[in-house]
Amino acid sequence: MGVLPSLCSWSSSAIHFAPPSSCPTHAPMCTLSDNVSSVSSCRCPSPVFPPLVQYLHQLRNFTGMLSILAAGLGCSAIRRLAKTWEFVSKEDMDVFHSMELLLSPKGNYKAYRDALSATATPAVPFIGLCMKDMTFLSDGNPDYIAGGLMNLQKRKQFYTMYHQMRCFQQHHYNYTPLPMIQEFLLTQDPIDDEVLHQLSRRVEPPAARGVSQLSLNSRLSS
Repeated sequence: MGVLPSLCSWSSSAIHFAPPSSCPTHAPMCTLSDNVSSVSSCRCPSPVFPPLVQYLHQLRNFTGMLSILAAGLGCSAIRRLAKTWEFVSKEDMDVFHSMELLLSPKGNYKAYRDALSATATPAVPFIGLCMKDMTFLSDGNPDYIAGGLMNLQKRKQFYTMYHQMRCFQQHHYNYTPLPMIQEFLLTQDPIDDEVLHQLSRRVEPPAARGVSQLSLNSRLSS
């Protein structure tokens, strides 16, 4: 219980917990998530991404949604592109806002947690939040309580998390693998924030933004 639990294999028939260093799919999962967000950062805002996020929602792939919304469309290098955001239709902006509300961190991700508790299977929950919850439970609660008794409440909470993740794996997505797309996503090199900001300023220099930023702030917050 003193070692941080980690999801080893999301597609397997059972969940195994182990240190992140020994998880065969932990690093590829993080790499794929980083690369998806990097790709969306380099090509956004684009009319293709709001419908893509909406489609991921239909597939109940919350990790994919977060990769595009938070690290991709939500990064400051993209948010500042006032003139570019004007080309995004109202319909796509409405989708963008509704998905942002669903995945908002407000209230410890209350909207997302409510949606996840009612979602069908299969589903891919927000893995980062699962890890955060497990870390908080593992590090923030003792294994044993007064008198040397085992902390059964802690074990019960761990089981509840485990059982929820296990339920999401009971059924499988029926997809035909597309190696070309898989290879593309897995071979993209993530771009750091400084390079993204340089590219962003090249597209829209600060002096050229003017009052457009006021319009953008209104669109993004509406």
